[in-house]
Amino acid sequence: ATWYSEQHAYLLQSMGAIDMGGHSLLDESVVFFGSALSDPPSHRKESMPFLLAGGGGGLRAGRWVRYDGVSHNDLLVAILNLFGDGRQSFGTAEHCNGPLSNLV
Repeated sequence: ATWYSEQHAYLLQSMGAIDMGGHSLLDESVVFFGSALSDPPSHRKESMPFLLAGGGGGLRAGRWVRYDGVSHNDLLVAILNLFGDGRQSFGTAEHCNGPLSNLV
């Protein structure tokens, strides 16, 4: 896990260093970092932590946001919506209730 986190930090730092005319590439992007399982030995998928970095689509950074009892598909729909994609579901319909609120 440490190696992946170090690579993620390197990516974010590199994107932050690219000048796009007064703002960085990271300011225009959303970078998603997470795992497919919350607890690999048990294959649990509840309470999964994800990190979103950047400012693309108006993402409001620098906060800890908790959503109880929702699928990460709802997060993926919200990311699509940040960039103007109007879809209201992602993946299997039974695992998606629509986009999460409070990202911008």
